[in-house]
Amino acid sequence: MKRIVLLFFVLLSILQIKANESLQDSIKKANKLYLSKNYEASAKTYNSIVKLGYQSPELFYNLGNAYYKANKIALAIVNYERALKLNPGFDDAQYNLEMANKLIIDKIEVVPEFFLTTWFKAIISVYSFNTWAYFSVFLFLLSLVFLGVYFFSKLLSFRKFSFFFALILFFLVILTFVFAQKQYQYQVKTKYAIIYETTVTLKSSPSESGTNIFPLHEGTKVQMLENVGEWTQVKIADGKQAWLKKENILEI
Repeated sequence: MKRIVLLFFVLLSILQIKANESLQDSIKKANKLYLSKNYEASAKTYNSIVKLGYQSPELFYNLGNAYYKANKIALAIVNYERALKLNPGFDDAQYNLEMANKLIIDKIEVVPEFFLTTWFKAIISVYSFNTWAYFSVFLFLLSLVFLGVYFFSKLLSFRKFSFFFALILFFLVILTFVFAQKQYQYQVKTKYAIIYETTVTLKSSPSESGTNIFPLHEGTKVQMLENVGEWTQVKIADGKQAWLKKENILEI
């Protein structure tokens, strides 16, 4: 039985190596196509990697670049947004997203925020919620170490220093935990999408008979609020809400 199990793991390792080799070959092929300015074929190859279940900020970034060069702006925006969802601090993806957004038709004024809210969002967007969570766990463990020194050290100076430092670390644990929660809410719980059709007329209700409210165009970002059948209620940056068909958007 042990030999069978061992053989299983050997075969699994071989398959993993083969899969990694195939992945690397696909990436090299996509990169080569991009450098030769065959952007649509490059995007198709990058996209085939994504469909296999592979995800990374760099992969979505490269896919976004290929779509951008192929003049498929909505698809470029979707993939830059996906790269930033995985890595909020990806400066190149942020820059390219801003360049792509300059090419879309809809210029929607964002609802103004209280300046402290803007600062707070800017701070927590530096890292993903996973990174903030790791910070929180690390700081918690470090605080336990200093508490241990406080309880077991015989030197008064060490005890005072350790207790003070443990308090500071506990405060940072709470702070990073809050950051992780908020970033999780922004990255995972709150869903966004990009308008995929050239022009979409949004409705007052989830029905073809609903009143036409306003049009949106390819590349515009919307927040997804609620699904009813084939319809999705969305909110745009200025706070307006309306309904459109799911087939007209690509979820980030």
